[in-house]
Amino acid sequence: MTPAAAAARITASPVLLPLLSVVFAVVSIEGGILLALGSSIPISPCVTTISFTVYAAR
Repeated sequence: MTPAAAAARITASPVLLPLLSVVFAVVSIEGGILLALGSSIPISPCVTTISFTVYAAR
């Protein structure tokens, strides 16, 4: 839900919105997994932190 909200803040295009949403989701998931592998924090807080950071960046 956060990747879609972040994409909606950037564009209103019905073509770009789902594409940006998928990109933001993949970045959040991959980044969260990599961040969790290097620390003792579970994956889900890392993913949600990155997802919120993408949302708050704009």
